[in-house]
Amino acid sequence: MQNRARTESEDRRINRRAMYAQWAVAIGMIIALALSGYSTCISRQASEDATKALEQDNLRISYATRMIDFQTTITEILIPHNGEMESTGVLTIYWEFIISNNGANDAWLVEYALRSLRETYPANYPGMERGLFLIKDGNLVSTNIPVLITSGNTVVLYAGIGLLMNSGSYHLILEHFEEEDSYTIRDVNEYLGAKGVDLYGNPVEAVIPGTLTYTSPDEVKEQWFITNFETSRGLVKTRFISWYTYSGIPGGRVQ
Repeated sequence: MQNRARTESEDRRINRRAMYAQWAVAIGMIIALALSGYSTCISRQASEDATKALEQDNLRISYATRMIDFQTTITEILIPHNGEMESTGVLTIYWEFIISNNGANDAWLVEYALRSLRETYPANYPGMERGLFLIKDGNLVSTNIPVLITSGNTVVLYAGIGLLMNSGSYHLILEHFEEEDSYTIRDVNEYLGAKGVDLYGNPVEAVIPGTLTYTSPDEVKEQWFITNFETSRGLVKTRFISWYTYSGIPGGRVQ
């Protein structure tokens, strides 16, 4: 009897061990399947992310500043002022945009837009949007959208923007420069500075030769603009620009 009981006890122990072993194998298979599924999901997600990255543009505007040593022109227009039409000038300024393509694909710039933001200035006026330019052989040459930026490369575009001058500043320029004269934005700025004003009619003071300082940042009148560059895949890159606040020059001063 004792031998039979011992045998039955050993059989049960052996059966439990076999059952535990089967459970361990089953649990191991479940974990392996789970890990395999997780790995597959990760691989699929990585593949999808890589595909998505290839379908997107990755552009960076690393530099946007006004170019004061470029030749400029001033066009006369009439604007409403105190119920009457007043003559003033639109001064053409060029902003340099350095745009890099950090993506895996070539990118096409298919749209460029310029908007005026300040309510104290007209939303639009003749000569505000002067177009885009490239420099070829040392000269500004007009270019049209679309513009191709190949993967890993950079283009330098110049946006021509007409700033609406203060009428008094405009007439000071008329008295000094002849119509056939060739002059730069720096020439205009320094001449007005010598008269104690800037192109917007703000009072200024020449502290250091070649630089102009305005009286108070809180009192300065200036236009603000926003530029949008859009690619064929729908990426939009935006930059604010203005003569002082968003000039691209530290402190907004003329260098």
